[in-house]
Amino acid sequence: MRTQIQTVTPEIAAHFLQKNKNNRDYRKKWVAHLSNIIKTGEWLTTHQGIALDKDGNLIDGQHRLLAIIDSGLPVQINVSYDVDANTFSCIDIGVKRNLADITRFSKKTAEVCAFMARFLEGGFATIPTAAKAEEIYDNGIGKLSDELNEFCNKNIKFYSSVPFRLAAVIMVMDGHNKEYVFNTYHNLVNLHMAKLPPIAHSLIKQVHDNNINTHDKHYTVGRAFKVFDENRKVSKLLLSDNDLKNVVPHVRNVYSTYQINTGA
Repeated sequence: MRTQIQTVTPEIAAHFLQKNKNNRDYRKKWVAHLSNIIKTGEWLTTHQGIALDKDGNLIDGQHRLLAIIDSGLPVQINVSYDVDANTFSCIDIGVKRNLADITRFSKKTAEVCAFMARFLEGGFATIPTAAKAEEIYDNGIGKLSDELNEFCNKNIKFYSSVPFRLAAVIMVMDGHNKEYVFNTYHNLVNLHMAKLPPIAHSLIKQVHDNNINTHDKHYTVGRAFKVFDENRKVSKLLLSDNDLKNVVPHVRNVYSTYQINTGA
């Protein structure tokens, strides 16, 4: 086996992929993630790369090659030739590192930063890069997320989900009373009914009666905004089509305004 750092262009990548016979089905989301890394200049040459057997068959690296083609840009990458085909069974059987592993953020804060990145980038199909998550962390999201996690680290289905946590952070960034927002989150997660405002009771009833879509992340963020608003003195939680439509623009606006006002 011989290995060398090589500039692999989209054309070379396509050539290597012509003998891609035994690899598993590729994952579009992972290809898009790697392509985004290449496009943003975050690609780094590591020990991982492309592996070809003595007959030129591709043993490892199909996602990297597809990402090179998708990006339209060449990259420097390790290419190993004459690799023993029997090593195929040993490749990529370990646990992949997640965003928390890469950034060293807490798992919950990494989730919030990744979720915020998807709001900013306009879609939920791609995986945010570590650099983007770190930028978001440094621009205020990370500090407030860490504080919220320290204040209430309990997990409960739906109420401590990423959309609720991001909504709490955004509300504080938007100038709402942090003590009120954090206490409401804490009481909601712990189901301290006597300490919750009427609108939170309405939310809990809707969830219990299965009257809302708990899987729609934008929908959940919009409802959480209303629950965490200390000025909303109503007993029924309603989310209009216009409210839902404004969730993404509002999150983006609060984030950008916060950056300007704090110099983050």
